[in-house]
Amino acid sequence: DQLTLHDFHFAERGVTRYPAMDMTGADVEAALDAQDADDPLPPLDHAMSLIWAQFPSDIVQQSPNLKSSTAAAYIKLSRAEREEVTIDLFKGYYLPFDAAYIRLCQREDWHNLVFDKFFPPKNKQTGERTQNFRQSRYFDDYLRQIRQLSDRDAETVRDRLKSLFRDIVWLPHPYSDRMWSTSKHDLTYGWRVLPEGHTSKAVHLVLNPAF
Repeated sequence: DQLTLHDFHFAERGVTRYPAMDMTGADVEAALDAQDADDPLPPLDHAMSLIWAQFPSDIVQQSPNLKSSTAAAYIKLSRAEREEVTIDLFKGYYLPFDAAYIRLCQREDWHNLVFDKFFPPKNKQTGERTQNFRQSRYFDDYLRQIRQLSDRDAETVRDRLKSLFRDIVWLPHPYSDRMWSTSKHDLTYGWRVLPEGHTSKAVHLVLNPAF
């Protein structure tokens, strides 16, 4: 499928990306001079478009299985369908599950807590043992890109991603240590279950209050 390129206009906004490195002083200046002469990096707009396109695919690829890693998945999509998922799945009202626990979050939580889990600030610590996120290609690629930006430019990039994120209707409810959960122990006040009367394990989803 052809990649949908987004007009983030990062260059026009003065966003500058530097090579990933851990150097100081003259070594850094030499590296930047070399980058100006022959920059091997693709435009940041293109890189972030790739990350945004990979994001929904990685979410469904990380969806949990019923009992073990070899059992059927909770999500009712075939392997081929999961490989073809785009962001449109999460911008619609079809939930591809037999059952789900659902929470409608506050607007500020959607724009901050939920968004920050999927696209964390540059300097936020992300644990190596965080389930699902660190196994997602989009997440590692995003962290790699964001760490090559100044703090200000990183927030500019996140603001542009947030403008796309606000159009999403639902996502797996993220926790501090995982992207997906099916545990009833994580449920507190404010959850509803679909279908009504379901009492066993099911995926936890969060809804955007704008819809």
